[in-house]
Amino acid sequence: MKITNRKLMNQKTILLFSLAFLSVVSVITACNIPVFRYALERWCPDYYTCYVFHRGALDADAKEIATEIDEKYTVNGVPLNLACRFVDLNKKHPKSVMKLYVEHVKGNKLPIMVVSTPENYSGNEKVFWIKPFTKESLMQVVDSPTRVALYEKIMHGESAVWVLFTSGDKKRDDAARAVLSATISNLMETCEVPEGVIPVGQEVTHASEEENKLELGIPLKISFSMMEVSQQDPAEAFFTESIRSSSDNMTNGVSGPFIVPVFGQGRVAASVTERDMSVDNMTYLGYYISAACSCQAKAQNIGFDLLMLGDWSKFDNQLVQDRKLPPVAGAGALITEDVLDIVIEKSEIVVEKKTTEQSKILLGIIAGTVILLVIGTIAIKKKDE
Repeated sequence: MKITNRKLMNQKTILLFSLAFLSVVSVITACNIPVFRYALERWCPDYYTCYVFHRGALDADAKEIATEIDEKYTVNGVPLNLACRFVDLNKKHPKSVMKLYVEHVKGNKLPIMVVSTPENYSGNEKVFWIKPFTKESLMQVVDSPTRVALYEKIMHGESAVWVLFTSGDKKRDDAARAVLSATISNLMETCEVPEGVIPVGQEVTHASEEENKLELGIPLKISFSMMEVSQQDPAEAFFTESIRSSSDNMTNGVSGPFIVPVFGQGRVAASVTERDMSVDNMTYLGYYISAACSCQAKAQNIGFDLLMLGDWSKFDNQLVQDRKLPPVAGAGALITEDVLDIVIEKSEIVVEKKTTEQSKILLGIIAGTVILLVIGTIAIKKKDE
């Protein structure tokens, strides 16, 4: 369907009104720390699950690594958002675990591992990786060169790293690369760190300023960079497939290049496929990442978490815990609080209650914005006519 200039103009007008509204709301919520930095300091990543199905003895080296993950959620002492569960089929297990075995494992040679994504807001986790249980295959899950580089870049102050997953089709990959390069240039020229952020070491003068205080000594700056990963690279196969499986817009398969911005503790804001790949679309995504964090609850923000090995708290051991660790044993080990209508009292996020006066002001702003939006839309329609 052809989109006329008039329709485009109306869509842009509505978007501008929406951005204006969000800007005002962010002032009322009083948190000026950019989303990318708030996520780094306060949004702990969700956990993936690795089930190891076996009968009897396991490979000693692989078992040693998996046991550390199972008991400590670490590999060689470094934190990893992965829960590892041993399932000895000579023993009795809950129905949910056996259902997983029947649907994904039965008939395959043992031992075998099955990896699933964290539960989404609907309470569902998706199995996406089934491989023989060996040290080599387990380490492919644990880490990869690109994820190592992402961790280093973010911990050195990058606002977000945009990863281009190339398809092998030169023409399509070149087009995606050009759009991404233009997007980053645009963001570097137009984005600024929000005012009111309190640096590490500076004393706050009022309790309300605590949420604007940085916890890490990492420089706060606007800095976007890009990396490229071939979708055919075997070393990055798990990384690539984890993104495909976590992205709603890639469930039917994507043959061309795609782009993801990674920030915080390995969080992906969204997966951008060729259909939506434009400078405008990705610039607005960059604006979200660099804007003041008006909604501190991770579950109420867009995106999903990558499986990454890294000590995100090495500069600060008091990160806000956004979820509980999975229990050590039992089926359905991941009990998540990340539902669409999040129940705040069951969450471990500390949410400051707004005063009645602030609520009234916010309602007034919402009403005024709606009225302004209606008037503006009517005015544009009349002008076009």
